[in-house]
Amino acid sequence: MPDPTSPKRNAESGYWGRGLQRRTVGRATFQLHEASAPPEAVTPHGHDHAHIVFVTSGPYVTSVTGENGFIDRPVAVLNPPSTYHRDHFLTGQGSFMTVDLKVDGLCEDYVRHCEKAGVIQFCNHLARTLADKTAIELEDDLSTLANLYLWQRPQDIAGVPPGIERAYDAIQDSREPWALSMADLAAIAGVHENHLPRAFRKRFGKTASHFASARQIELCTVAIATTEEPLADIAAQFGFYDQAHMSGRLRQRLGLSPSQWRAQALRQ
Repeated sequence: MPDPTSPKRNAESGYWGRGLQRRTVGRATFQLHEASAPPEAVTPHGHDHAHIVFVTSGPYVTSVTGENGFIDRPVAVLNPPSTYHRDHFLTGQGSFMTVDLKVDGLCEDYVRHCEKAGVIQFCNHLARTLADKTAIELEDDLSTLANLYLWQRPQDIAGVPPGIERAYDAIQDSREPWALSMADLAAIAGVHENHLPRAFRKRFGKTASHFASARQIELCTVAIATTEEPLADIAAQFGFYDQAHMSGRLRQRLGLSPSQWRAQALRQ
């Protein structure tokens, strides 16, 4: 029986979380939220209209990752109309922006993650400036976001070298993100390494080291959940100093030890 004291879905926003900002323009509602419900409080639910969830912080479980996975870096989750899911924050803590799109003609195919650099920088800028935007600016943003369902790429924000996108993609594509240095990424981006942290934060809302660390955690948790390899071997394989180092990082991000994460995966 459900616990009557558990946090409920916010009737006004349609999401589990404390509303921080809400703007409705034309056929779209833009909202900023702070997660406020433990994972077990989030029940399977549906949305009649298409909606985008842009995760700004916190490890997040989606239909794409499955219950045994998560994503711990900024991501735009594109949900088509009539989506039914139980997406939630793994630790019950995080922040996110949602955009409800009551727009006709959007692709009704499947949920997908959009991690392209141009999309992340666009959504990050929108979340940071939502309160200050005019209605007509939000109408323009609505058009751009609707186009994501057609795989059209939003325009870049002026003032950031386009090479930063190459560095971002290098982290996402790497199987050894912990081995990348600032010098490596700066060379890929074609900028001075002293400029790289500021450029990353301006465009994506996080530093390059955050993305690399998040990618490292994601890769190692997949190995923990899907193999029987000793945890010490997994720690060495995925760039940690030792098992204790890996355990500390997982506890910090997920609130679980590696053995608890493996046991949870086996129960699914």
